[in-house]
Amino acid sequence: MRRAGLMRVFQVSLLLTALIYGVMVAWSLPRIAVDTGGLRPFDLRPMGYDTAAARAFLDALSVEGRRFYLGTQHMLDAAYPPLLAVTLCLAAVLWLPRRLILAVAVAALVGMAADLLENRAVAAMLSAAPVEATAEQIARASRFTIVKSGATTLAMMLLLIGGVWRWRRG
Repeated sequence: MRRAGLMRVFQVSLLLTALIYGVMVAWSLPRIAVDTGGLRPFDLRPMGYDTAAARAFLDALSVEGRRFYLGTQHMLDAAYPPLLAVTLCLAAVLWLPRRLILAVAVAALVGMAADLLENRAVAAMLSAAPVEATAEQIARASRFTIVKSGATTLAMMLLLIGGVWRWRRG
């Protein structure tokens, strides 16, 4: 595919990624937080969470909040990780030196996989009664959250560093 074609695909991917991210950050995740009296949803805890914090969140979440998280939020969050990974990979191909493209792609794909696995693990916790979510389920979900956050941050940092390096070289 020619550079102009890649740029067009990148622009569409970036637009869709930003749109979904904006909807989640401005509407769906705050709605969940309000439902729990201000507790942050699992998706917004980049350093993970322990059993007590997860159970407190699950206890505070109403039946309607749980339905919304499992439905609307997870529908949005099923589309976001693949779109973000595509956007990051295309940006790397368009702007980075060859030796950094693979590193960004690997980090972006690991972040995507961890995000999708996090969604599945969180859905299992949300589907169980708060007291039935096991410590193992919570720890697994938390690990996916941490890996997602770290890998996505790494991909973005490599993209930024590589982009600045390339820009400075002219």
